[in-house]
Amino acid sequence: MEKSVTDVFHSLDGLLPQNWSSRSQVTHGGTRPDFVLNDLTGERAWLDLTSANSTYHIFDKTGSGWSTRDYVFEIAYTPLDLGTILRYGGMVAGIKARRAHESRENKMTDMIGKLRTDLVVLKSQYDVSKPARTSEAFSAYYGFKFSHKTIRSLIEIAELNLATFGYQSEQANGRDRATAMQFIDARYNN
Repeated sequence: MEKSVTDVFHSLDGLLPQNWSSRSQVTHGGTRPDFVLNDLTGERAWLDLTSANSTYHIFDKTGSGWSTRDYVFEIAYTPLDLGTILRYGGMVAGIKARRAHESRENKMTDMIGKLRTDLVVLKSQYDVSKPARTSEAFSAYYGFKFSHKTIRSLIEIAELNLATFGYQSEQANGRDRATAMQFIDARYNN
């Protein structure tokens, strides 16, 4: 808990007055305030992050310096129970999974965009008026031979019209999406 709050606390340093700074976990003899605020003259405030069950414990420490400081403050948080921690852990796992999924989707969208661009260029440079010519064009453009099923799958994945690549309805049967996806991943995943 304290590590997370420390990270947030230090992210707010820009809101401190000019020439002020913060430090965390500053040891003073037998005590260690979680946060110390400093200006040019020295330490100005000690802050302690404390479970609500332990408030005022800093004043129980004899000779620690807490009672001699001009400004001392406890930041209390509600203690966490195991159920809350487990629910939070599940939420974090879900958020991480969703972000990973979104990242994969964004990457796939990018790769399909690159495929679409390549196919538009291929179509502008080669005769793709018939399936046989489209197959030859793919071989020439990419440097190896594709099956018609894979070519049709690539065209569909790129959301282009099969007919503009010479595939009429009777020639447009069958797909090999798995091979098409392997090709997209190998070619455009960089």
